[in-house]
Amino acid sequence: MSGKPEKPASQRRLRDLARLHWQILVESALLTVALLLFGLMTVPAVLGFWDGSLAALAGLLERPGLSIASMPLLSYWLPELLLPVAEYPMPAPDHHDWLINIGGSVMLFLLAGLLPATRRTLLRGLCILHLPCVLPVVLGVSPAGSFTSHCAALGVMTLLAIVALPLFLALTHFAVETVLARRLAAWLVTYGYLVAAQPFKLLGHMLILDLLGPLAMPTLFLLFGPALDVLAITAITAWAMSWRRPPE
Repeated sequence: MSGKPEKPASQRRLRDLARLHWQILVESALLTVALLLFGLMTVPAVLGFWDGSLAALAGLLERPGLSIASMPLLSYWLPELLLPVAEYPMPAPDHHDWLINIGGSVMLFLLAGLLPATRRTLLRGLCILHLPCVLPVVLGVSPAGSFTSHCAALGVMTLLAIVALPLFLALTHFAVETVLARRLAAWLVTYGYLVAAQPFKLLGHMLILDLLGPLAMPTLFLLFGPALDVLAITAITAWAMSWRRPPE
C-alpha cells in the first residue's frame, strides 16, 4: 500500500506551534490598532474629564488666584480640542527662593554622605540634577517658566502616553500574554491611571511649587512628570504579567 510517509510528531508540533505564534501575532496587531483608534477617539472625553475634575479639585482647595482655563491643543488642525490647565500666579524668584533651592541642594548633597550607598547616590543625583535647572534662572540666562505652560506640557505628555500606550503594551505585555481578557484588563488599568491621575498631578505640582517656588519647576517636571508616568506604566505592566497562571 503506497502513500506519503507520515510526518514525525515533533514536526507536527513545531508546525502547530508556528501557526499558534502567527495567530497570537495577528491578534496582538489587531488589538493594538483597535486600542490606538479608541485612544484617539476618546481624547475629547479625556479632556472634558480633566476639565471637570480640575474645576472640582480647585473648588476644594480654595486657593486665592487659582483658576482653570483652556488652551487649544492643536490650534491649526483641531482648534476645538481644548486642553484644560491650571492658572496660578507665582511671584518672580527672589533671594529667598534662590537660598531655598541652591542652599538646600548643597546641604542635601553634603548630608547624603550619612546615608547608605544606594540612597546616597540617589539623593546626590537629585541635587546634581536640580542645580543646572536652577542656575540659568538665577544667573538671568533664562526666565522662570509659568505654571500654565508647565501644566500644558504635562497635559500634552500625558495625552501622548495615553495614545501610545497600546504600542508599549504590544511590545511588552501582549508579547507574553495570550488571553484577550487579561490583555484588555492590563490596558484598562494603565489607561485609567493615566486619565485619573492627571488632575491630582497638576494640583500636586502647584502645592509643591507654592512651597519651593518656581525655580523648582524644571526639576519637578523631569522627576514627577513623564518620568513618573513611565515608572507607573512599567510597574502596572509588570504586575499584569504576574496575572498569568503557571503551567500545570
